[in-house]
Amino acid sequence: MKENATSEQSSRMTAMDNATKNAGELINKLTTYYNRTRQAIITTEIISGAATLEQKTIYYRRIFPSHIYCKWLVYGEPATCPQFAQREFSFTLENDVYRRYLSFSNHIEFEKELIKICPENIDIGASKDHKILSAAQFYPIERELVFDIDMTDYDDVRFCCRKIAANFFAIPYNQDGKDSTKRVTLYSPLHPSLHEFGGYACLEQDFLGDDQRIERFLRLVPDDSRQTLREAFTELSTSAERWAAFKQHTNAMINSATSTTKYRKAAYVTLIDEIMFEYCYPRLDANVTKGMNHLLKSPFTFHPKTGHISIPINLNSLRYFDPCKEDYNQTSLKPFVDVFARFVQGLQTSKQDEVLAKSGQLFLLLFDVVHHDLFILDLNTMLSGEI
Repeated sequence: MKENATSEQSSRMTAMDNATKNAGELINKLTTYYNRTRQAIITTEIISGAATLEQKTIYYRRIFPSHIYCKWLVYGEPATCPQFAQREFSFTLENDVYRRYLSFSNHIEFEKELIKICPENIDIGASKDHKILSAAQFYPIERELVFDIDMTDYDDVRFCCRKIAANFFAIPYNQDGKDSTKRVTLYSPLHPSLHEFGGYACLEQDFLGDDQRIERFLRLVPDDSRQTLREAFTELSTSAERWAAFKQHTNAMINSATSTTKYRKAAYVTLIDEIMFEYCYPRLDANVTKGMNHLLKSPFTFHPKTGHISIPINLNSLRYFDPCKEDYNQTSLKPFVDVFARFVQGLQTSKQDEVLAKSGQLFLLLFDVVHHDLFILDLNTMLSGEI
């Protein structure tokens, strides 16, 4: 009996040990699952709505790539680059409280301040120490070359989707042309991507696909051709067919021996190119490019009201990037941080002078999916003085 009791007790102890072991494993699994789920929930909430203080703290502590971010700003290690301490940072806090003219010695100091303050938004500038310099001495000396494209300015020429027209990038510093009924003024040479207009406008945008789009188009042609083209378009069904009919009509007007005046004939000579450019030229905010005091949008910061993250994307993959089709509640920032890290690593493998000499070859695009703002930063061009 004693042996049976001992054996039974031993079995119970073994069973308890196994249960404890299994429970421990289960707790570890549940803890891991909870942490992952909690992180996913936090990330989701940050992306889908206004973030709480706890969420922002976790974001800046665990997700925001502060070291890579600071390397990007100076093309090297921030602790060894004097330019980093001269960069201005502006933090937007709750209730639209702004803290400007902030500067940090290195990325660790920058990261600590991020976690401490948890800003709603971050903007980047260039500065000396505002506290010890007089107003006459305090001025920006250099910053990146930036092109700011407000996507809402394209609403009158963008029909099928919310894509960006970065493939048609030229730099005309004119008015944004929103709701324009006057054709653009062209200067030679024209951007070569106009050769892709047929595929872009006719197939992707279907820019002559309905009566409203046709009427918008006809406002750009001379008065004496509108009714003729309107009637011709009603007999055709696709944008490609209507565009071909328009080009045929325009060429006929140019070559017609019965054109009434030289002025009327001249109106058709550049008409095709003018209309193509009207539909795809970049509508830029010139003040952002020219103004040295203009603060720059920071990557990996989120909108204070909606929580959408501004992310860098690969220019070569731009055609396949459609934020309206992405399920942001399920995606991670990791691939976008990887894009950013590869870019910064590429900068560090070359000398700074060699990087600057390749101005215009590398671009970082920051896309704000809330307001559809596109910021193109030429990260290889540092401006001194005026543009």
